[in-house]
Amino acid sequence: DKLIDNYIKQNKHRVNEKQMKSMMYQKAMSSLCQPGEAVGLVAAQSVGEPSTQMTLNTFHFAGRGEMNVTLGIPRLREILMTASQNIKTPSVTVPFLDDISNSEKKINKLRKHFTRITVADVLQYVTVTYKQDFKLEKRWVYILKFQFLPHSAYRDNTLVTPKKIIKHVERKFIKHLVYYLKSKSEKKTELIEAEDEEKLGVNYHDEGEDDEGPEDKKLNGKKNVGAVFDGYESSNEEAENEDDDATTAKRRARQNEEHQYSDLEDDIDALEDLEANQHLIKKENQEQQYEDMKESAGKLDETAGTLSTESERRSSVISSHLNVIDYRYDTVNYEWCEVWLAFKTRSDELDVSAAKLKEAASSSVIYQVAGIKRAFITTDMNGDKCLTTDGHNITELYSYGRKLNLYKLYTNDIHAVQRTYGIEAASKVLVKEIQQVFNVYGIAIDVRHLNLIADYMTWSGQYKPLSRKGLEGSTSPLQQMSFESSIGFLKSAVTRHKFESLSS
Repeated sequence: DKLIDNYIKQNKHRVNEKQMKSMMYQKAMSSLCQPGEAVGLVAAQSVGEPSTQMTLNTFHFAGRGEMNVTLGIPRLREILMTASQNIKTPSVTVPFLDDISNSEKKINKLRKHFTRITVADVLQYVTVTYKQDFKLEKRWVYILKFQFLPHSAYRDNTLVTPKKIIKHVERKFIKHLVYYLKSKSEKKTELIEAEDEEKLGVNYHDEGEDDEGPEDKKLNGKKNVGAVFDGYESSNEEAENEDDDATTAKRRARQNEEHQYSDLEDDIDALEDLEANQHLIKKENQEQQYEDMKESAGKLDETAGTLSTESERRSSVISSHLNVIDYRYDTVNYEWCEVWLAFKTRSDELDVSAAKLKEAASSSVIYQVAGIKRAFITTDMNGDKCLTTDGHNITELYSYGRKLNLYKLYTNDIHAVQRTYGIEAASKVLVKEIQQVFNVYGIAIDVRHLNLIADYMTWSGQYKPLSRKGLEGSTSPLQQMSFESSIGFLKSAVTRHKFESLSS
């Protein structure tokens, strides 16, 4: 009423008061649902029918501002069906404050701070030379020369300097490289040994049949060949029972499908729990690495004082691992280093290929903010400059409140919003994320349907999926049975003496 009165006061020369009020009251009454109307079915149809149109033109990732965003059916599955805690492409967008947005230097410095750098990002090429050494004992010596990019090639994308790269190689990368190559070689050796054991097992089986004569072996051979084509041999003998066999096969296939369908949600739930646990472990490891990086960065000056000479640094690297016998580096520009690795016997020869070195270099992080891979400078619809990150770490972003407008921070990770801002904020983000998925295809859905879905998924105070797992907390046994696994929910309702309050 207050809105109507204010509008009439502002436009009293153009609007008839009685006609305006009667029209608004009529619109308000017509927008109400009738008692007993199946609003849930209408909301489900409003989302389900347009989603079928996306299956013909769906794609998992789409480039948006130099980063990937999950779209289409995979994104709807993350939001509605699984309520995944570990989404494929998390991101955060937060605008800069007005006094910072005009300073390109401060903006780029903050962008560099949130950009992860690995050894592979600054590595130009690697030269590998290996030879046999017979001075003390027979061993294989690998000489790896790492040539890094000049500082001008990555100065605009990171805060890392050539000195920090060399120190990272000396402290962490050499150990990581030796451990990585050894672990890969051990797995390869185990695989070869397993294949050899299978071949030897066949030979042992043949040797155990030496008591049989040549004719028996021929008969056994014919029998084994017949077993392979047993279906063709028995088809002539049992032609009368083809219909019975077909009926039995169909019944078994139908039973297997029902069993697989009943266990499908359990498998999905178990997989989601496993992914969530792995994500938490990975996040903890990244946070620990980030803390280690901070500590190591604080100790750079102390280490520079203790290891001032080239000989001291060489001796420190050589003593850090048993397989390192020599180490050299560029003392002027810090653009290359050379590592000598020795292994005693031929069986310890490593597979030092380009692919293995690239994998090891890509997994060795020089600098990283936990949970964030890259950062970009984007522009929103209002023309304001924003910091967009590939990944999220809201806690770290909060420490830059003097540069970022944290009141307008937005992330597509609904669980992160729930943990930080509460369930009501998560409900609003859920609606916006569904709208963004359909807007890409030019599909518009009434926001009231999406609000109903969001309210149902968050009414318990937690963000729950629209699946059997999400319905476990429902108070209506008939609602649970109408979704799927009717027998399972019926048994649970009977054994737990549940009550159904549905009435008509």
